[in-house]
Amino acid sequence: MTTTCRSGTRASQARAWIAACLLVCLGLCWPAAGSAEAVAVLVAPDHAGQPINRALLRSIFTMRVRQWPDGRPLRVFVLADDHPLHDRFSRELLGTYPYVLRNAWDRAVYTGTGLAPSVVSSEDEMRRRVLATPGAIGYISGRGPDGRGEIREETN
Repeated sequence: MTTTCRSGTRASQARAWIAACLLVCLGLCWPAAGSAEAVAVLVAPDHAGQPINRALLRSIFTMRVRQWPDGRPLRVFVLADDHPLHDRFSRELLGTYPYVLRNAWDRAVYTGTGLAPSVVSSEDEMRRRVLATPGAIGYISGRGPDGRGEIREETN
């Protein structure tokens, strides 16, 4: 009977240890609520007042639209396909996957019917290039620079 008690204790200790390990793993792997900053659309200062809805935004970033509604040329900046912010932007604001965007860009370039967006290496470069390029649009995390350009978080 002592053996049964010990093995019962060992079994419950093993279960408790496994449960504790699972909780630790879940805590490390599960993103904390609200930990990811919002993805914001950044527009060059010369188009700061331009209304952009989700349909226009998607057309812009799939490169189907090449100019702003006022007729001025559009310049699109994106982060690399494997950048976490690019993934979040594609899914949350455009409602698509990064590989779908890449396929559309590659198809347009290959067939000669369009261009791919300019790829930047970091959010800082994205900020600098969008703010310095007339007609530019891109995206960043968080709130962005104060007083220059326009940050759009809502794109209904």
